[in-house]
Amino acid sequence: MLLTQGDPNTEDESFLAGADFGYRTSKLFGDNVLEANAFVLGSITEGASNDDSLAFGGKVDLPNDLYWAKVQVYQIGKDFNPALGFVPRKDVRAYTSAFHYGPRPESVQWLRQVVILYSNEHFTDLDD
Repeated sequence: MLLTQGDPNTEDESFLAGADFGYRTSKLFGDNVLEANAFVLGSITEGASNDDSLAFGGKVDLPNDLYWAKVQVYQIGKDFNPALGFVPRKDVRAYTSAFHYGPRPESVQWLRQVVILYSNEHFTDLDD
């Protein structure tokens, strides 16, 4: 959980509250790792519009050596204001994914791993 109060740049009040959840297991299909994370944050800023002041998202990650995959989605509202923090972009929705295949050939002494990687990021406004 996260709670902040104050704004170092003004006399106005600013509040932020949030929570996140993380799950990790190394018992997926044998000894493979699975990670899942989710978060939600909300801000209230005195004297500002607080109509769309939420930020939320989630990610599922399979960070394994041979196969690695990630899918992430998040949204930052146009009125989200973490006065005691930082947000790179507001009024955005993001979709990202990646997949990596990394075999370790034993027949080539000087080659440790071959990596084939696909990755994308897609950003939109809140109307997609």
